[in-house]
Amino acid sequence: MKQPFIVGALKLFGALFRYMEHQSAVELGGRLGEMVALLSRRRVNQASARCSRVLGISEEAARGIVLSSYRHFGMGLAEVIRFPVMRDAIPGLVEFEGLENLDRALALGRGAIILSCHMGNWELTAAALALKGYPIRVVAADQRDQRVTDMLVSMRASCGVVTIGKASDLKGVFKCLEEGGALAVLLDQDAKSKGLVSDFLGLPASTPLGPVKLARKLGCPVVPCRSVRDAFNPRMHRVALMSSLEGPDGQPFGEDEAGSLGVCNRLLSSWIREVPDQWIWMYDRWASTMGRNWWTVP
Repeated sequence: MKQPFIVGALKLFGALFRYMEHQSAVELGGRLGEMVALLSRRRVNQASARCSRVLGISEEAARGIVLSSYRHFGMGLAEVIRFPVMRDAIPGLVEFEGLENLDRALALGRGAIILSCHMGNWELTAAALALKGYPIRVVAADQRDQRVTDMLVSMRASCGVVTIGKASDLKGVFKCLEEGGALAVLLDQDAKSKGLVSDFLGLPASTPLGPVKLARKLGCPVVPCRSVRDAFNPRMHRVALMSSLEGPDGQPFGEDEAGSLGVCNRLLSSWIREVPDQWIWMYDRWASTMGRNWWTVP
């Protein structure tokens, strides 16, 4: 889709989502996600082939997962767009488990890295933590269109979440951790030539080294955070914050870079295998390591 069309659609449906009752807006977002899938046959076919290859399932089953993934993405986008008008309601839409693990990590005074992936509604999780009083900053890449980037930054800010540019604000990353804040990072992104290759869902993937290097340099704990939309009550989200990670064989996390990344990727992969339709299969996580159209090669 062309960027001007995307920006226009976001503005139009943004106004509509903010006007509607929450449940209805989220349901409409899901239906719009399904509509986008119907209009994106080639991308859906590619995502289904990737999903089939990675999970070892039939293409028919994979297509069902991918279509559900589009629906979940649309629901999540509707929620994010509604942040300014639903701020007070957000804490009631997220059920946390393991907040004491984040409290314990922050109590060390070295900041904490919250490690997650594009699963459930990661933006809503950050917003709910910020509204609970946690000093949350998120590392986020700029979108292709600056207007979309500005829109997302504004949505986060309406709930007290500060955005740090993925490539442009290393000073902001260090400042957050040195001041004892919580830095949210999504690790399931293709780092291309800047990453270290580590298996992700069973296939080699270039993985960002940032969390590992920061943990080693600053001694900050890394707290995994799993976010899932409730299958029986889609307006609710279940978020689990886990104990701080250790490196291989009980080593301090980050001391062994490859081993520590392996710990992260195995954990994230296990989450995705449990709830595969809440991950973003439309994104080719393995593009730089597996080559063009790798999913078509036996």
